[in-house]
Amino acid sequence: MPTKWNECELVSFKEIAPQTRLFTFKLLSDDVFSFKAGQFITFDLPVHEKRLYRWKSYSLANAPDNTNYFELCIVKNEGGLGTTYLFDQIIIGDKLKFKGPEGSFILPKNNPEILCFICTGTGIAPFRSMLWDICQNPVKPITIRVIFGTRKMENVLFLDEWQELIKLLPDFQVHIALSKEEELPLIKEKNILFYKGYVHQIYQHQKLFDVKEPIFYLCGWRNMIDEAQKNLLNLGFPSSHIQTELYG
Repeated sequence: MPTKWNECELVSFKEIAPQTRLFTFKLLSDDVFSFKAGQFITFDLPVHEKRLYRWKSYSLANAPDNTNYFELCIVKNEGGLGTTYLFDQIIIGDKLKFKGPEGSFILPKNNPEILCFICTGTGIAPFRSMLWDICQNPVKPITIRVIFGTRKMENVLFLDEWQELIKLLPDFQVHIALSKEEELPLIKEKNILFYKGYVHQIYQHQKLFDVKEPIFYLCGWRNMIDEAQKNLLNLGFPSSHIQTELYG
């Protein structure tokens, strides 16, 4: 079946951390852009003759909202053709071809007792989509834990939104691992906790779960996902309860 391509237009972008931007696009048509939280789109960027270098996939960062807009959270990859174009060349009003949404990295149909999202960097994007989707479509109260890893405090994404979500979700915590920060920040919010190091020490050594079978979602670079998946299996969690989405 031929690939179906759509067109979108860049509406705005803003810097949300060093070398990291939140882009807003809209369809050229007035059709609603329908997708499920956690899915992704693929651009055909005008950067190379070969498809391998032109097709770049990014997770949708906003919740479905019955509009023709969507958001992407993207970090600049030095030397990367795709992000160089998106950071240095594209301007407001430029139009791009894309296909999607695609992907099965979505919330389970049956509401689990606990969800645990483990991610690094812009791997937070699909979880931002899922969290706001849960807020917009209330289900029975569930426990949600986000374990987010990055280098320094300046690289923490969407901190203001986590503070807002704490007020909206009945049992929501964010655990943030900072691998290159000498001193941990002082934030007067008991449900946002900071650690020195990496995400793995948090889910392995912190008592985060009051039930035995959380559903884990992992999103980030391959090394992080491989290590987390191995550790969770060693801790006795079934593979059927571990969902993964690879970045890069």
